[in-house]
Amino acid sequence: MYCIHCGKEIPDDAEFCTFCGKSVSDRLPGQEDAHAEEAGAGAAPQSPAPAYFTAVCRQEKKPMGALTLTGFVVSVIAFVAGFILLTMSLCESAGAFDLFYMLPAFAGLIMSLTGLMRREEGGKPLAIAGIALSGFIILYYFIAAFVLSGMSI
Repeated sequence: MYCIHCGKEIPDDAEFCTFCGKSVSDRLPGQEDAHAEEAGAGAAPQSPAPAYFTAVCRQEKKPMGALTLTGFVVSVIAFVAGFILLTMSLCESAGAFDLFYMLPAFAGLIMSLTGLMRREEGGKPLAIAGIALSGFIILYYFIAAFVLSGMSI
């Protein structure tokens, strides 16, 4: 018999799947009749696992990439720090407007882009979020530069 959750072959008398650990007593409507026939007939031929189970089983979850995660974290830090520092500069506070505010944003952008391009690693949504945060703060930097230089947008 096959597990209704992961589709792997398990012993006929199993109550739990040895691969995913879930209970196999909750059967799909079509499987209840087949299981009853197997129990009554003794040596009924087993049907192969349904196609949707095997398709789900073949999709392996990719591990989170260290570069993707680092890029996201650096992008979040650059977003928060850059937003605060650039806003302070626009409000003519003590904070000086400097290009160094953008170095973490560029680093986060490069790491997130590299993590997004690696096919063997997971974490694509984090990479996209890191790209968006870094891109926004870089755009905010250029807008602040235009405003502080007296140019109009």
